[in-house]
Amino acid sequence: MASFSVENFRETVLNLGLARKNRFEVLISAPAKVSALGSNQDRVISLMAESAVLPELTINAEMQQIWGPAIHRPKSIGYGGFMVLQFHLDQSMTVKKLFDSWMESIVDGSQYTVSYQSDYVAPLLQVVQLNDMDEPVYTVNFEDAFPAGQTQLDLNHGLQNATHLLQVNFRFRRWYAENTNQGAFTQDNPADKQLIRKPASTAFRLLDPNTGIPIRSR
Repeated sequence: MASFSVENFRETVLNLGLARKNRFEVLISAPAKVSALGSNQDRVISLMAESAVLPELTINAEMQQIWGPAIHRPKSIGYGGFMVLQFHLDQSMTVKKLFDSWMESIVDGSQYTVSYQSDYVAPLLQVVQLNDMDEPVYTVNFEDAFPAGQTQLDLNHGLQNATHLLQVNFRFRRWYAENTNQGAFTQDNPADKQLIRKPASTAFRLLDPNTGIPIRSR
């Protein structure tokens, strides 16, 4: 008998709930040299965030053929490296001014020199998935993140009730997740780290055709 049924699905959803796209928050700290909103700027940026993404994660593989059908072998891991955030803008354009200042601190517009990485990457950039009680259940931390682009803002006299949304494109080196569910996998669990770092065996075994027992390996 099939394990799926409408009743089983309904019961599972009622017990576990479904993750909602509109339950999230964005936490950003700008570099120390960038300050447009004063001591309250981190909170303002978080409140003005309209949309965010949880980034992709891919295993890059290449085909290898030793004997028989070819097999895909993992080669490297990819973290996407690109993320888009959207922000509401207040009438003073303070969030816009913040990102303008931040990007100008990365590349000098008059001398065309690039700052040291430690001076322009975000000390903190997190996207947090919340449950229905607004409790964090899944947090993504971005390493070496910085704003790499802003989209234009269109102005139009015919749009009397429209407000601005600023799209900011971030680049980052890698991301890692924190799982706050007790007993589940977490990047901060030493036991899990040992499991992650355990090298995968690349050996293959030759089996006895009669018994199926390995007779040697290489």
